[in-house]
Amino acid sequence: MALCDQIVFNTEIAINESHANKYLLVLDSIPTSYLLSKFTDEYLVGLQLKFGKTSAELEKIRQEVFVEKNKDLSNFLLYVQNVDLPEMNVEYATIPTQMVTMKHVMGKLEFGDISMNIMNDEDWFIYRFIYYWLLAAHNPEEHMKYKEHDYYKKFYVNGHLIILNNHQEKVFELEIKDLHPVSIGQVPLKESEPEKIILPVTWVHAGIVPSDRYVIKKV
Repeated sequence: MALCDQIVFNTEIAINESHANKYLLVLDSIPTSYLLSKFTDEYLVGLQLKFGKTSAELEKIRQEVFVEKNKDLSNFLLYVQNVDLPEMNVEYATIPTQMVTMKHVMGKLEFGDISMNIMNDEDWFIYRFIYYWLLAAHNPEEHMKYKEHDYYKKFYVNGHLIILNNHQEKVFELEIKDLHPVSIGQVPLKESEPEKIILPVTWVHAGIVPSDRYVIKKV
């Protein structure tokens, strides 16, 4: 069994009593197999120089390191300043009759994209991992030798949007299937008026269903 198949999801989210944010996005995992590759290059070069590893051996080690990191970064929490829930439409067919045109619901749901403003961290890790995620999508076959199916398995992740009330209690949770970022909006930086950095991010996804996985714990 692969290491990534052994992930045990932590279903408890600890937030500070003074926490004022009402929207949380928990990613089941982040695809570190590419996103954190910059942090492993020096380690792999050292192995090659010290032990004379072949390219094939280094690639195998690279994959193992990436999988291990992916295991460590399961249930990745993002603080969302605001979010636009997507439109939902159910398909229907029109059936003309002598008197009226009937509309028959077909059952297939279609969802719009999800747009949200995510609070960045002071080390800009959140910006960087979304940025590298977009780079990976640009040409996965060239960057990582991934076929389309492999890329889908690694880079489309499930997420949980959690909505809190004024008492920081969970009132609603939605599971979002197969999330993938498609854009980072303009990020203004002002040295004269330093303030929190907010990242406008748009995601595509395969659908939204009600969920109740996570428990909010105040600390």
